[in-house]
Amino acid sequence: MADLDDLVPEQNRGGDEAAVLVKGALSMFPVVGSFAAEGLTYFLDRRDAKKQREFNLAVVENLNRLKEQVKKSLTLEQVVDSDEFCAAVTRAQRLAAETGSEERRRWLASAVANSGSWSDFNDTERQQFSRLTEDLDPLHVWLLHYFQDPMGWLQAHELKTNHSTISASLASALNASWAAWNEPVRLALADLERSGLTSSVPLDMGMSARGVFEQRTLDKGTRFLKFINEPDSAEREAPQLS
Repeated sequence: MADLDDLVPEQNRGGDEAAVLVKGALSMFPVVGSFAAEGLTYFLDRRDAKKQREFNLAVVENLNRLKEQVKKSLTLEQVVDSDEFCAAVTRAQRLAAETGSEERRRWLASAVANSGSWSDFNDTERQQFSRLTEDLDPLHVWLLHYFQDPMGWLQAHELKTNHSTISASLASALNASWAAWNEPVRLALADLERSGLTSSVPLDMGMSARGVFEQRTLDKGTRFLKFINEPDSAEREAPQLS
C-alpha cells in the first residue's frame, strides 16, 4: 500500500486541487491513528512561508491531541469539510503571520483545532474564546493562572505568602516595581472581569489571608485556559514587566 505522503501533490499545485487529491487519498486508508501531518498541512498551506508552515504544523499537533482526548470519532475528512474550521484557519493564519508573539501563535493554533463541532466547547464558547484569543495578551493569561490558586502559585515558585493585600501578593509574584505592574495589571483585570473570566479583584483592600488567596478565576476563565491549551497553572511563569 502506498504511503499517504507519496500521494500528496507537489508544493506548486493549486490549493483546491491539492485538497481534492489529499481527500481522495484518505479513502485508501482506515480511519484510525493520528492525522497525517503532511496531508493536512498541505491543505492548510496558503503561502510557501516558514512561519505559516510552522503554524499549520502546530494546528495538526493540536488536532492530534484533541483526537486522543475527545470521545467522538474524528477524521481528517470531517476536519477539512468543516466550514467553521476552514474559516478559523483562514483568519488565524493571517493573525499568526502578523504577530511577533510565539505564545499567541500557539494559542491561535489551539483555537483553530477547537473550532469545529468535535471540540469539547459549545458554539457560544468557541466564538467568544476565539475572539479572546486574539485580544488577550500574556499578562491576561498569567492572571487567569495566578487567580486559580494564588497561594499555590506563590508556593510553587518559592515566594513569600504573608501578604495582607492582593496588591502585595501580585508585587511578589511579578517581582516588579509598583510603577511597572500597577497600571497594566489593573487594566488587564478590568478586561478579564468584563469578559466574565474572573470575579472582581479588590487589589488594595486589606483582608485576611483567606481573602488574599481566594480563587477569583471563574469557571469560564478555566475553560478559556483549556481552549488555548495552557499548561498547569502552577507551572506558568509570570510575564516580565518593566
